[in-house]
Amino acid sequence: MKTSKLSNSLKYLTKAYLGYDIQNGVQEPYEDCVATMRLYRRMRSQNHRVESYPLASDQQNRNNFASWRQAELERTSPERMLDMSRSNYYCWCLDSK
Repeated sequence: MKTSKLSNSLKYLTKAYLGYDIQNGVQEPYEDCVATMRLYRRMRSQNHRVESYPLASDQQNRNNFASWRQAELERTSPERMLDMSRSNYYCWCLDSK
């Protein structure tokens, strides 16, 4: 699934970040595994801003609106909704932490 204008294919990422081509002609599973692990290790080794990732027990996740509070939710300002929300994105580079 594409979520941006950039390609997320293993073939593209390997060429862009590792500098070599894979999947030329026949697709080799071993070659794909090696490229995947090299990409993972390279991305994991980069410095990333440390952020806490959301947990189900976090306060913002306890504030789920029940259906009977729908009107209240609809009256909430966009700024307040942004304050209440939190990204569920978790950078896998934090696996080493």
